[in-house]
Amino acid sequence: IALFETAIQDVINQIMKESDNLNAEALLCRLGAQATGKKHISDEDGLSVIRKQIKALGEDPDYYKLADGCGLSNYNYISPNLLIAFLKFAYSRTDVFQKLYKALPIGGVDGTLKYRMKRGTPSYKNVHAKTGSFTAINCLAGYLRTTNGHEIAFAIMNQNVLSGAKARAFQDAVCDEVIRGR
Repeated sequence: IALFETAIQDVINQIMKESDNLNAEALLCRLGAQATGKKHISDEDGLSVIRKQIKALGEDPDYYKLADGCGLSNYNYISPNLLIAFLKFAYSRTDVFQKLYKALPIGGVDGTLKYRMKRGTPSYKNVHAKTGSFTAINCLAGYLRTTNGHEIAFAIMNQNVLSGAKARAFQDAVCDEVIRGR
């Protein structure tokens, strides 16, 4: 029996483009295994690595609660500010940014943004972002390119929303306005 190892970029692409929660959990464990060198790891090993990165970003990891790698736990508490700090860090590291940017869904083109940000809107092809939704919560975070060519990291978190469709429409409208430079 031959064993096949999937390239990490392929896994990240699947997680980001299609919002693959199972692979996100597996990647969290892989992160923990790489950081600790242990053979038997738990999600807490990966979460510990993320907390260290939060601290390295100048944030207080005790201010946030991390419970899983895919964001589906009711016990995750993060902020748009933290997401932007991670996005800015990735942008500052060309090796990290290139891989992340390639993996993010593109507005109106693919992944979870394929049917949003249609052709003819400012966001079409100018937004590269990860979606996230949970009961009454809808999020969008990533990068957008303004009409003057600037790349902007952004994070929008809508909480207590009764309509996911209205939250997504709001997010798309915000992206359109920022791209226009308003």
